[in-house]
Amino acid sequence: MNFKSVFKLSIPIFMGYFPLGVAFGILSNKLDVSAFIAVALSALAYGGAAQFMMISLFSVGTSFSLLF
Repeated sequence: MNFKSVFKLSIPIFMGYFPLGVAFGILSNKLDVSAFIAVALSALAYGGAAQFMMISLFSVGTSFSLLF
C-alpha cells in the first residue's frame, strides 16, 4: 500500500478524532491548565473520556499522585 491509499483509508478516523482534540485543547486552555499537562494527558491517557475527567480534576488543583 502506498501513502495515498493509506491516507484515504484513515480520513474517517481523523474526522472522528479531530473534533475531540480541538474540544480538549479549548477546554484545557479555558481552564488554565498548563500546556505540559494537556500534552501529557493527550499522550498518556488512552481513553478520551479519561482526558476530559483528568483535565477537570487538574483545573481544581488535584495532584497527579492522588489520581493513582
